[in-house]
Amino acid sequence: MNENNEGEISENDSEEEGEIKLKNNMGIMLRKTRRAILRMPRFSAVKSPDRHYHSLLMLYYPWRNEDTDLKGDK
Repeated sequence: MNENNEGEISENDSEEEGEIKLKNNMGIMLRKTRRAILRMPRFSAVKSPDRHYHSLLMLYYPWRNEDTDLKGDK
């Protein structure tokens, strides 16, 4: 990956490097050597809609405290 003159990251033909150069001289990230598998519970939207949508919120919505951020309790 190379950085062009506008500071954007562009793909390079040589991906064997395993390195990703970050913008604004923030350093380098290394590519993973093994694939990671994401496991999540899958609830039926028909049988248990509360659990189904709660699990989707936890997966895709950024949160720090489950009670305040996802459930709305204060």
